[in-house]
Amino acid sequence: MSEQVAEVIRVRQLEVVDSEGNTRAEMHVDDKEAVALQMLGVDGKVLSALSVLPDGSTTLNLNSQNRKASVLVTSAPEGLLGLVLLDEEQRQRAAVLYTREHGPAVRVHDEAGKVVWSAVNPQW
Repeated sequence: MSEQVAEVIRVRQLEVVDSEGNTRAEMHVDDKEAVALQMLGVDGKVLSALSVLPDGSTTLNLNSQNRKASVLVTSAPEGLLGLVLLDEEQRQRAAVLYTREHGPAVRVHDEAGKVVWSAVNPQW
């Protein structure tokens, strides 16, 4: 017996579940028309997410299992590219940024958010 394969499946949200029925991944379009693909740990918390916003901005967010650290990679239509490291409180601790207008910038922040080291183009 051959299996029938649908050419297209149209939904606003798709969930992938594990053997116990727990959601482990989901893809959806939200009410602001942003598209997101999220992968969840066994505890149901988001460990990684890829999003595309209506303006064309994209983000990739990677979280450690215990939420002690996160990495955010982003790009925006106006040419901003960024790699941001976040601590367990989701505070920015380091960033590498680039724009066509200003070039590259690297910043390191303390727990209070104060820049403690940077290497930037003076135009920033």
